[in-house]
Amino acid sequence: MKKTAFSLQALQAQGKYVEYYACDVDQESLRKSLLELQCVLSSAGSTITLHGLLGTYEDCAAWLKGHEGSSHTYVFWLGNSIANFTPSEAAEYTRAFLSNSVSMIVGLDGSQDQREIALSYEGPSNRDFVLQGLTHANQLLNAEVFNLDDWGFVGTWNPAVWMHESYYIAYKDLSISVYGEIYEFKRGDKLRSIRSGKWPEGKAREICKEAGGILTKAWMNQEKSYGVYLFEKHRS
Repeated sequence: MKKTAFSLQALQAQGKYVEYYACDVDQESLRKSLLELQCVLSSAGSTITLHGLLGTYEDCAAWLKGHEGSSHTYVFWLGNSIANFTPSEAAEYTRAFLSNSVSMIVGLDGSQDQREIALSYEGPSNRDFVLQGLTHANQLLNAEVFNLDDWGFVGTWNPAVWMHESYYIAYKDLSISVYGEIYEFKRGDKLRSIRSGKWPEGKAREICKEAGGILTKAWMNQEKSYGVYLFEKHRS
């Protein structure tokens, strides 16, 4: 949200009139995000109008197709969140959004430093963060389905999809019951928790091309380990 706030503040400072739609699957999270943005942008004569869309990425793409107007729309997908999907899945989502009147501004972490990635995703703090997911699952299920003493954490780099993948690993043979369904795990079995792509500019171009688009602009940090890219529909 900070990246979005900075972007909207910059547009407001330039006097640009913008209709901004925040999309979220959680109503309370959406409400809080809009309130935070309102506080940041609250000033007399603000040129930014805020709206909320409650739904998934697919819902948002469908909504956009039904609301194409005379003005051009930019989908902000910042913070590397598109890289939580595999490259092929990211291309599918990009294809769903892109049109002659809709472009995308996408932020991507492109670091290929394996040591840096391991420190970020395999250290104690990330281990605790990942294992917290089991606690959250228990809260959602309203039952102690997952005993944290039965599970560990392992992280690994998957070069096939340019992604770091985090897993829960069973310390022993387990039989897990969820709403009457029984799931069996052998000692050493892995259950995927989080994945995060690290896609440099070349990979970003490849994904955009697969989606029927073209990468027209790139803004990079000095080390070229992070980029913000403009994806547009390819016009043949």
